Amino acid sequence: MTHSTRSRSRRLPTKQELATWRAFIETTEQLRSELAARLLAENALSTADYAVLLALHDAEENRLRSSRLAENVGWERSRLSHHLARMEQRRLIDRQECLTDSRGAEIVLTATGREAFRRATVPHLRAIRELFVDALTPDQLDAVHDITAALQDHLIGPNTIYDDTGSLKIDNNLTLHNAGKAIYGPLDMSDALKVSSDVYFYHLGFQSKASKGHGQIQDWARQYGLGEKTGIDLPSEVDGLIPTPAWRNRLYADKLTDRPWSAGDNVNLAVGQGDLEADPLQMAVAYAALGNGGTVVRPHIADDVESVTGRVLQEMRPAPERHVDFSPTTRDTIMSGLTRAATEPGGTSYPVFGNFPFAVAGKTGTAQRPNQPDQSWYIVLAPAKDPQIVVAVTLERGGFGVDTAAPVAARILERYFHLPITPTAAATSAANGKVPE
Repeated sequence: MTHSTRSRSRRLPTKQELATWRAFIETTEQLRSELAARLLAENALSTADYAVLLALHDAEENRLRSSRLAENVGWERSRLSHHLARMEQRRLIDRQECLTDSRGAEIVLTATGREAFRRATVPHLRAIRELFVDALTPDQLDAVHDITAALQDHLIGPNTIYDDTGSLKIDNNLTLHNAGKAIYGPLDMSDALKVSSDVYFYHLGFQSKASKGHGQIQDWARQYGLGEKTGIDLPSEVDGLIPTPAWRNRLYADKLTDRPWSAGDNVNLAVGQGDLEADPLQMAVAYAALGNGGTVVRPHIADDVESVTGRVLQEMRPAPERHVDFSPTTRDTIMSGLTRAATEPGGTSYPVFGNFPFAVAGKTGTAQRPNQPDQSWYIVLAPAKDPQIVVAVTLERGGFGVDTAAPVAARILERYFHLPITPTAAATSAANGKVPE
């Protein structure tokens, strides 16, 4: 991604900008307060209690040195000591003398604490998803990581033809279909991205391997930055989740889910459904890496540190997180499909970007949420030839990605590039007359 030259002069934020920032902080605090209230009311646990129980649950033999526990939960030792005393009185934990160091103590999860953690986890995770990340299932936006895995690990070639018959049989009890029962016929990888073929990506997910804490899709998704905090300088960021066999099998062993890992989990992951959790910022970082050739950037809000007179003392330029080593063929294939999706008739976002002044590379997504209308997603890199900006938009209850999220992204790009509003293009379809998502 290219960067424009900035002036050294700085302006103070406007009253409206400050009000917006305060509203964001207050909203975040309200959500955190609601989450804490539910946890306390339903399970008689504070969020601090749960943080300690979670750290001990994940530790080897359910025990940790007090110093390590303090690091894990991010507390000062003095605060932790006072809180552990209260938890010990409730028999949630036990403090024992450390056998290897007489100066420290080991904190052990008791049977009572283990049961309290088990009871609280499912409703607590449900509340977290409802308040923070339930909306963050980016559907086929995950295709970037899926296709990277397929190409880099030689699951399929960019020009290999796959016949999309409209459905894929997983086993005797499960057959999956394209959205709207569409049938796309013979497709290569670029075609599949253009029309957003569910069945094509189901097939890739079914063919990909996953074992223990790793998998072909999982490992590439992590390289792009999913499943971890982006490092942005804002509070309350969450890691998200990349589901693996080890993760689900551990939940199953702890009786926190109804089944172990199966091939269907990888199929879900291939289209960004199931247990995957990623927020718009993580998806923007991932697509930025695709656009800039592989650099996983660390987003930031703070621009610089200034003196009282406005002199710049320090510019904020966070170092990149890592570099994703994908081949030029992999990038060209993905960018081609995303560009065709926005610029060619039959592409999923052609109705919005078909008349845009220059080509963009974009991907629609329509996330399904239980008992609620679909959630609309769109991510776009612009210009497609030499991306300068990535825009990620998601709208709860927005329906198809092309209907609501893509138009919002278009308005943002028009403002960024100082363009007039672009007229829509005639909607066409590559799938038996059905309008694409």
